Amino acid sequence: MNEVLNDRSKRATFITMPWETQFNVEETLEKALNVFWEFGYNATSMRDLTKSMKINSGSIYSTFGNKRQLFLSALEHYNRTSEQRLKKLEQMPSAKTAIIRFFENVRDMTLDGTDANGCFVVNTTLEMAPHDKEMSDLVTKGQNILRKFFKKLIEKGQSNGEFSHHLDAENTSELLLGLLLGVRVLTRNNPTKKQFNVIIGNVDSILSS
Repeated sequence: MNEVLNDRSKRATFITMPWETQFNVEETLEKALNVFWEFGYNATSMRDLTKSMKINSGSIYSTFGNKRQLFLSALEHYNRTSEQRLKKLEQMPSAKTAIIRFFENVRDMTLDGTDANGCFVVNTTLEMAPHDKEMSDLVTKGQNILRKFFKKLIEKGQSNGEFSHHLDAENTSELLLGLLLGVRVLTRNNPTKKQFNVIIGNVDSILSS
């Protein structure tokens, strides 16, 4: 079902059902993602989804499939948009500034309420991934996007003289991912700015070693 949806997304941005007005697939997935993100998979009902997505249940089933398939598509959408945001940070001249900025963005968006629901991938890991192979695979894909992001910037920093060549890019990217996942778990329990700053300070120290 997800392969069919991905193929549809490539061929057409909009879908029109006989009983519906035209709707944008990506924008509609974003609305579904926000509902799942706020309530989690199990607590989200089809009523919640139809209300937020502003299409009826028939359109949801015809376009995306059942609730589980819609959730998988929303998780794929989250991975795609996350990768796009990371590419913007990769374009910053300073690799170290880009990595620190990434962690600072997590801190700032959590503290101002913009990202109060935490990381969708981490939330899925905690709620569903241990029980669902497809969800687990998509969670792994999301984590690999972050690993690639960190490793690419570390190698960039080594090439431009910001980082020591003694810094193991693969191991360090794994360490940064572990710190990030820890931060993301903290976001579910009202962390303080001091907690974030301690972690960001440690990221700075790791990159300066």
